[in-house]
Amino acid sequence: MELDIHHKTLTTDVITVSNINLLNAPSGAKLVNNYINITLRGESEALKQIDYADISIDVDLSNIANNGIIYAAATVNLPEHTGIVYEVGDYRLQVQIP
Repeated sequence: MELDIHHKTLTTDVITVSNINLLNAPSGAKLVNNYINITLRGESEALKQIDYADISIDVDLSNIANNGIIYAAATVNLPEHTGIVYEVGDYRLQVQIP
């Protein structure tokens, strides 16, 4: 049996995203910062084709019971047509809960 492995060159890009959605947020909840820097990795051509305005972040606050400033998990939403591109890392945003 013969196996050919082709490694595609991946590049990395850090972008600032300000399209952030607070989901299931209690009244008065707000972001401490209105942006987050995320790292994307993927094929160079696929990264070039991304319209960064199409990237959004979801922060689900449905399981948050604390008041004050909390760190909530953030989910990165990439456009489906981007080819091989994915976020690198674990992201959290500070949210002020009244």
